[in-house]
Amino acid sequence: MTAHERVGFGEEEIEVKSFKEREQTFDDKMNMIQEDRYNADGELISHIINKYDEDNHLIFSQYYNSETLLQQNEYIYEDGKLVITKSMYGEDAPEYCTHLLYENDLLVQEDDFDGDDFDHTIQRLYYEGLNVVKQVTYNDYEKVDSIQTYTYDDDGNVLTQIIEEVEAKDKRSLEFEYENGKKTKELMYDYYDKLIAAKYYQYNEAGQLIEEENEDLDNYRKLLYCYDGDVLISVTELNKEEQELSKVEYELDSEKKLTKMISYVLDEVDPSHLRIVSELSYTKV
Repeated sequence: MTAHERVGFGEEEIEVKSFKEREQTFDDKMNMIQEDRYNADGELISHIINKYDEDNHLIFSQYYNSETLLQQNEYIYEDGKLVITKSMYGEDAPEYCTHLLYENDLLVQEDDFDGDDFDHTIQRLYYEGLNVVKQVTYNDYEKVDSIQTYTYDDDGNVLTQIIEEVEAKDKRSLEFEYENGKKTKELMYDYYDKLIAAKYYQYNEAGQLIEEENEDLDNYRKLLYCYDGDVLISVTELNKEEQELSKVEYELDSEKKLTKMISYVLDEVDPSHLRIVSELSYTKV
């Protein structure tokens, strides 16, 4: 990674630092089995170890800072479905388990265990056909925390989502619209059914997302997606006045593998243009 850090108020007062930011190791099935991250001084700041079964399911992971184990997870499967997760947060911390229950191959319930002892139900899911129409979550005292309900069109796309925060006594509603199976509009309403946020999506003839507008009561931004054939090569963020706020460019090799990602931000001295803030290069070794 190459970082371009502003160190003064002169237009050219940019300090460029290059360092190895991340190193990943993959097995022959392209599963990531190890990841190391470093700071600008070359010091190891995090370390991840993953293990997989013969079906490429993640079965074990550990996350460290430079030396100390922060989190360990174990995943148990039956007939290809995840049925138990075991987690511990620190070397000698207690183990917490989540048991997942299925009916007709559909997840219907998650329960939290303290070791081998049942503690409480985390959530229950209800279906019509293959579609979740109701999701109920519970707090640690087995009281209903939230209820989410869904409706769908004939193609299985979500049309409405209502989120009731029972404990917080709040409610949000979402409405979705589609064209040719692609989402074009997402509207959010508050407890009083007042519109508080909206997202709009536009696509090209190939069905690729080319524009996304996001607006709430305080903020607005537009994202423009640019492609070279079927490859995404840049994403640009604009404000309501169509001024560029940030940009990310992607460079790929002949096999369409990502080789570099260049990020730009508004220049702190002259905000009429963008400047490079970082360059992240990917090298296969």
